[in-house]
Amino acid sequence: MEQLEKQVHRLAIVHATTHAQKKRLNQLLSRRSLINHIPVELLAKIIDFTIYNFHISKCHAHFCLKRKLASVSRRWRDTILNWPAFRTTIILHPTFDHSFVTAHLARSRGLPLDITIERWSAEANEDKEKFVRLLNIVLSCRHRWQSPFIEDFKFLRLTLIRINGWVFPLLRRVSFRRHLSLLLLN
Repeated sequence: MEQLEKQVHRLAIVHATTHAQKKRLNQLLSRRSLINHIPVELLAKIIDFTIYNFHISKCHAHFCLKRKLASVSRRWRDTILNWPAFRTTIILHPTFDHSFVTAHLARSRGLPLDITIERWSAEANEDKEKFVRLLNIVLSCRHRWQSPFIEDFKFLRLTLIRINGWVFPLLRRVSFRRHLSLLLLN
């Protein structure tokens, strides 16, 4: 009889311990993850700081780094895809196709745009045709251009011919890569 009482007592202790652990586990599982409950505005600032203070090319930041950050969680992905401020820099780069640039423009939701013309490696006809296609897409939103940055000299003449005589009401400045500026000054 005494052994039976000891076993019942041990079972009661095991039951109480199990119940306490289960309660603690439920508390931990129900606790909200802080990273997923930061206000969207603050999360956007964190992501923006990460992207623009990471010392890599703009093209890489806009393509690879955003993709990596978007893989953190569904909320981060939604913030990166839907926060218009992440779509205000439009890059014309040989690796980007017209659907990527068009989607980027659509997600910018009418905000002023910074247009960057990245380096194009060759002057092949297909590159020139692709560049013109991409340029035409961003020229359809020229009323939103605020600060184009031209990093490549190859299609500068073509770009200047295409935009000659057009009005850019929000334009604040036009920037050139340093070695390009020296070529234009000469």
